[in-house]
Amino acid sequence: MSLNDNIIYVSTNLNELYSESIITQSFTNKTKNSIELILTIPIYSDILISQFTIKIGENEGISKIIEKEKSKEKYTDSISEGNTSVISYSDDEKNLTFIIGNILPKEKIILSTTFLQSINSYDKSYEYKMYFDFPYFIDNKGNKLIELEKQGINCKINLNVNSPLTRLIFLNFEENVIKKNYLDNNKKCDIEYINKKAIREPSKIIFRTNDINIPKLYKQYNKNLNETSYYLHYINSENKEINNKNEIDENKDIKYLNRNEDLNNNPSLFIFLIDQ
Repeated sequence: MSLNDNIIYVSTNLNELYSESIITQSFTNKTKNSIELILTIPIYSDILISQFTIKIGENEGISKIIEKEKSKEKYTDSISEGNTSVISYSDDEKNLTFIIGNILPKEKIILSTTFLQSINSYDKSYEYKMYFDFPYFIDNKGNKLIELEKQGINCKINLNVNSPLTRLIFLNFEENVIKKNYLDNNKKCDIEYINKKAIREPSKIIFRTNDINIPKLYKQYNKNLNETSYYLHYINSENKEINNKNEIDENKDIKYLNRNEDLNNNPSLFIFLIDQ
């Protein structure tokens, strides 16, 4: 795929349990001197960074965990030898910082981060969180360059779900969405929007599917521990009027959950049959 600078590409596969998202960003050093790129990613309890890759020119590297002080030493030695080098660390357990040093003039950098996250419920729908932060660039004198937050940045999202969408709304960034295109019998949606500010709290995509009212049981076996885990997912959404929709609901002002309804007074019956 040909990547343009200053565009964030998000490819997301969703199901009722978790999502896997790959966020790709591309930048080119258009100055006459070497510069440094700094990217800070917020850390959330329900979002796991499973992989971070960087491509510099024709060379591609994958993240590797080593002891912090040793990694800083290797990074400093590599920069002093005139190489482009990368280091990532977390000092406060709230943010993960990536630093790419000695980016040469006209050199193109492609960052790719893979996120795994659990899917929560919101208003009798699924809730997918999405966030990113703008990287910033500094020269060898510590001056800040290329302030993307002031320019705005284009985002392209490829959303894929298991069954046809019946609801799709955006929270925190709906005013910036410029285009939506539904594909594959509404199982896919290509979204474009303009972002003009860094997001420290995740933006949210709220969605429903045809199969939302079907209880689902997931099984996972860990061969190393010789253990099996089960996960039951269920959204109490028995209203036929909202479940049997032929069109996609895009009205964020409509609430599916009656705020006066006490869910504790609306009991459900679960029966577990375990047969060995």
